[in-house]
Amino acid sequence: MSSRLRKRRCAVPSGVEINETEEIVIGNRAAIILDFESDTDLGRFRLIRLYTVDEKTSWIVTCTVSIGPPAPEDIETCNFVVRTFRILE
Repeated sequence: MSSRLRKRRCAVPSGVEINETEEIVIGNRAAIILDFESDTDLGRFRLIRLYTVDEKTSWIVTCTVSIGPPAPEDIETCNFVVRTFRILE
């Protein structure tokens, strides 16, 4: 189950470009996936990050690819890693 978040106005730091924000359900928990690019002293990176909460614990799963440009399979792998995250009981 997936639904897009409404675009919200927020302050985005210089050097950061948001590609996509998505609200999904992973393992029966609400989660947000943020796909963005960032300029750093080490170069430009693409990050795909998942945020979710399990009772009193928050989880952040990040997959990072160096831009140069990244191979499509690298982005697909990052998406797969983030989207298949599960909290074991």
